[in-house]
Amino acid sequence: MTDKVPLTESDLQSQLSEQLEFLESSANRYDTGYYNEAKRMAISLRILLHDSNNSKSKSKSLLGQLGKKDIKFLDTAIEKTSNVKTAYCGLVRILIVDKRTQYIPLLDDAPGRMTGFNSWWKGVIFEDNLGNKMSRKYIVLTMADQDGGAHVDPSIEKDYSILRITEDIIGIVDEYILHYIMPKDTKGDALHLALASYYHCQFLLTWNCQHLANANKFEHIRHVNTILGLYVPILTTPYELMYEEGD
Repeated sequence: MTDKVPLTESDLQSQLSEQLEFLESSANRYDTGYYNEAKRMAISLRILLHDSNNSKSKSKSLLGQLGKKDIKFLDTAIEKTSNVKTAYCGLVRILIVDKRTQYIPLLDDAPGRMTGFNSWWKGVIFEDNLGNKMSRKYIVLTMADQDGGAHVDPSIEKDYSILRITEDIIGIVDEYILHYIMPKDTKGDALHLALASYYHCQFLLTWNCQHLANANKFEHIRHVNTILGLYVPILTTPYELMYEEGD
C-alpha cells in the first residue's frame, strides 16, 4: 500500500467549492423536474456532513476536516406539536394551485431557526402514521448508500421505502384514472391517494373538496380500493380533523 499525502487547507477548500457547485447544479436540475437529481445531492451531502467511526469505515466529513461543523445550521422544518396524531412531514407545506394539491419545500419562505449540527442532522423531519421516524441523516445516507446514489443494495430500509414511488404505486394511479376516480394527472390527486392507500395512512389531509375530501367521491374510492385490496384512508380537510379533535 502506498503512503498517503495529507490534503492542505487549500485542497480542502477547493473540494468544498466543488461539492457546493455540484449541489447547486443538481438543485437547479431538480427544480426543472429532474427529481432523480436528489440522489446526486445525497452523495454531496454525505461527503460534506457524514462522519463514520465504525470498524469497517472511518470516513471523515469534509466540513469536519475544515472545522466547520460547529457552526449553526438553519432548520426550516416545522416543529411537530404534541397533539398531532397523523403522519408528520416538517419540510414541506401543502398548497392548492389550479385545484391541484402540491407539496412545496419550505426553503427561503420559512422563518426557520438556527441550531447545532447534531440537532439539524439527526432531528426528526418525517414520521409516518406507524410512528417510524426519519432524520436528514437517515434519508441522505440511505439514498446515497442503498438507493442508487453511490451504491444500489439488493434491498433497502423498509422505513425509507415509504418515500419512494414504486411500480406498484404507479399501477394504482393508472387504475384510479381508468376508473375515473381522478383526473388524468399522474403527479396530482391520483398519486397522493395511491400513496396514502398503499402505505396505510390513516388520514389523507387535503383542501381539495372536489376530488378527495368529497362525500360523493368517497364511496367510489372505497369501492375501487376494495377491489384492488387496498386500505381506505379517511379523506378529510385539516379543519374537519381539528374540529373533530376539539370535540
